[in-house]
Parts: sequence; structure tokens; C-alpha cells
Amino acid sequence: IEASIGRIHSCRRAHTTIRSTARLCYEEVQDYLDGGPLSCSPEVKSLLDRLASTAKQLRQYRRAQEMFLPMDMPEIRPICTEHPSQILGVQKSVSSFSHELVEEFMLAANQCIAAELLKLHLPGIFRNHQSPDGDSLLEFAAQAQIILQKRIPPLDSRRSLVRFLRSLADSPLHDLIATTLLRHLPRANYGARSEGHFGLGKELYSHFTSPIRRYADLLVHQQLLAFDMRKKTRSQEQMEQMASQCSLLEERCDQAAFSAYDRMKIRYLMQLRQANPNFQTGGDIVKVTKAGLTVYLDDYGLQGAVPAQNLPGHGWVFEPGSQAWRNRRTGTMLTLRQHLPLALVSADPIRGEIALRLA
Repeated sequence: IEASIGRIHSCRRAHTTIRSTARLCYEEVQDYLDGGPLSCSPEVKSLLDRLASTAKQLRQYRRAQEMFLPMDMPEIRPICTEHPSQILGVQKSVSSFSHELVEEFMLAANQCIAAELLKLHLPGIFRNHQSPDGDSLLEFAAQAQIILQKRIPPLDSRRSLVRFLRSLADSPLHDLIATTLLRHLPRANYGARSEGHFGLGKELYSHFTSPIRRYADLLVHQQLLAFDMRKKTRSQEQMEQMASQCSLLEERCDQAAFSAYDRMKIRYLMQLRQANPNFQTGGDIVKVTKAGLTVYLDDYGLQGAVPAQNLPGHGWVFEPGSQAWRNRRTGTMLTLRQHLPLALVSADPIRGEIALRLA
């Protein structure tokens, strides 16, 4: 790696044995990189400094040359105990530079392995992400314009899309816009042929290493190990079948996990209301229809509904032209981006539905 600019010139793969001399968590490393203390040897500290410096250059190079989509979003997960089975709360984890440090070297390794698979003419598994079609981007642009309540430039190229996302880096609506864009992007999948990765801006990408090992990683390991040991490798047809199976199982697993998380978070809201009948939360209006309002509960990463019949008082009329509900008696307007105090009316964790009213 040309550390001064973050460009990868070459790579070498070796069969090694790892001797672990320190166990560090993301929070510890981030605190150290921010100037805090760290209980480890000077050699480990020196290595962290070098890794951090190189990771920054790698990221800057990718930002300028590959123009990856800047879509980092906080992850909100329920916190549970097993015995007794209980939901204790929700935890929002925000990506820090210590996460980016690991990510940069993971991306570099995966890209290099993808290039090696092609160079060796070795059947492998690649991580592909197709670019969105024009209609999807037009639909996203229309929804983003409604959410932001302002005109946005045409999103007709990668550069314009990335520039638009970067302009929202400090906006409170960044996560909502990023989530909306995700719904308009094709799902990344595995394939036995490299087709590029739109989200990362990479022409070649594979899954070889990650903080949590994936089966696709192991399939690539097995191919490379068999090649190195001059043993029979899997055929292109076999890798295509396995890539298809990995994609299918990954999608099922993700859907199950997301559904489980949402249902546990809904159960937690029910617990909070049971403990305090006057429990309130807050949410932003993200959609206005004749049926009522859709709100995003930022503290929980959930969407809920405020049905029209739950609007307080009388005299509410829906105004489709302005994407708002207006009260003819008071003049009160309920429109996109508005933050509302909310109370829970009902929740169905099985269906994953939440009904709310204005508090």
C-alpha cells in the first residue's frame, strides 16, 4: 500500500499461524485513537497508530477514486437476557473510526482476492451489487424531494448521487434518506462471475475475510487452499450453484433477523407502556396519505402509523397537494419532516404493526 495516498499496488497471500497477543474492542481502540489511555504494549500501540494512518489514506483514496455510497447508519438492536427471557432495552450503535479501520483492511483484502481469483482463472465466488435502473432512481429522487421538501438536482449519475448523499452527512434526515435509497437499490448477492459492486464503487469484489466469518468466505478459502496444494478445485458450475444457494440463504437469514429485531422492539414498547400508561416517545412524519400519517421512531428504528381517526379533535382534512393534514378549526398543519410527541395506542408484534396518536 502506498501509505501516503492509500493506493494498493500489490498483495501477497501466505499460509500463516496467528499468535494473538492482545484482545482489543472497538470502544477501547477508539478511545486510544482519540487520545485516551490503552493498557497494552508499546508495540501494539505503535501498530495501531500505523494502521489508523494507513486506513485514513485508504478511505480517502476510495472516497475520491471509487466514490462509494456514504450510507453509514446507526444499528438499533434489542438487548435481551436468556434466563429469564426478557427484553431489557434497545441499543443504538454508531459506526466510529475504529470500525472503519477494520473495514478498510477488510475491503482491501477482499478486493485483492477477487483480482487473484481472476488472475488464476480459478472458479470463485464474488460479491456483486448491480446498479439501480433509471426508474428506481427517479422514484427515489421523488420521495427524497418530498421528505426534504425542496428540489434536488437530477440523480442521473453515480457522481450526482454520491454528491447528494454527502450533502446530507450532518442532516437529521440522513438516516431516513439512506433507508429510502436502500429500498430502491438492488440487493447485493453472490455470483460465480464478477459483475462489480455498485455500493462500494468497485469493479472487483469478493468475500474472503470479515469480522464475522461467512460461508462464502470459507468457499473461497477452500478454492485457494486446494489450488495451493495442487488438489482438485470446484468447477465453475459448482461455484455457481453454491453462490446461488448462499444468496438465497443470506436473504432468508436477513429477513428473519430484521423481523425478529422489529418484533422484539415492538414488545419492548409494549413493556414501557405497561410500566407507565403515560409513556410517550417522539417521531418524524415520513409519509402523509388519506389514511393518516406514517412516522419514524428514531430512538427505536421503527415505523408506526397515526391513523386519521387517531388525530385529535375534529375538523381534519387531507390536502394531497401539500402532502399534509390540516385542521379547519385551528389551522394546525401536520406535514412531512414534522417531529411529533406520540403515545402508543396499540401494537401487534406478530404483524409488526404499531398504532399511535399525538400525545
